[in-house]
Amino acid sequence: MSPQLDRELRRLSVLQAREVVARRRRSVRVRQEVVLRGGRAVARASR
Repeated sequence: MSPQLDRELRRLSVLQAREVVARRRRSVRVRQEVVLRGGRAVARASR
């Protein structure tokens, strides 16, 4: 594999990982808001 290709792949995987982490944080935040509102059953169902 050429070094340039390897670098590109690594950069892509880093971007994807960041995206996944951001999405996970967002879903956790939404779940917490629902729990705070008192809809614990709804929070459990969305998991």
